[in-house]
Amino acid sequence: MQTLYTAKLGLQAQQQRVNTIGNNLANSQTIAYKQQRTDFKDALYTAMINPADTQSTANLQQGSGVLISSTPRSFDQGVPEMTGYVLDFYLDGDGFFTVSDSNGNLQYTRSGNFMVSNEADGTYLVTASGHYVLDTDFNRIKLPENISDLTVSADGVLSADNVTFAAFNIVDFPNKDGLQLVGGGCYIESAASGAAATSDATVRQGVLEASNVDITSEMTRLIRAQRAFSLASRAVTAWNDMTEKACNIR
Repeated sequence: MQTLYTAKLGLQAQQQRVNTIGNNLANSQTIAYKQQRTDFKDALYTAMINPADTQSTANLQQGSGVLISSTPRSFDQGVPEMTGYVLDFYLDGDGFFTVSDSNGNLQYTRSGNFMVSNEADGTYLVTASGHYVLDTDFNRIKLPENISDLTVSADGVLSADNVTFAAFNIVDFPNKDGLQLVGGGCYIESAASGAAATSDATVRQGVLEASNVDITSEMTRLIRAQRAFSLASRAVTAWNDMTEKACNIR
């Protein structure tokens, strides 16, 4: 029976790997998307002959298959794509824009395709998901009436008609792999990521960050995952054939 359980874990692991690859490929055109990969670890071992037994020179252990250990995300910078739009911003270096959701919770994103939200008390800079972009004082960035002359300096200071009115709150984290993805290209801080710290990333206007998904690499991983899945399924077939023969012995 162990063969069936081991092969089942292999099938489940490769299915998760294919799911991750499929998500990467689906987001190959998503602004500032960061690709993931699936890492594995071996499962529990059963010591049939304990290697610590001084009376035996054998070391016989039986494995139980494979488990998924993590799905780390690559934060390698995507290539810049020129758009020329005044509200498109690109972070050159390690860092994130600080935004807040409708409940005021802080989130962080590298997707700089910002938009305008016209409200009763003024016009605000928001993300494509409607989250407010925050300044260095964690206030919502309120835009002037005429945004056609809006410019940004390399350190993220926003100006219009040569008058400074806000500055992006750009932060970085000691361990970006510890950030929790919440969707919409946004992350939230966690105990594993560490607290937000000052970033030295620079800002470019009229440019967006492309996804860092390498389609060729993902297709290669997909082929490998398909072959591994096929091998695990063959093990299930072999177990089924052996069990059928054993049950038919008279």
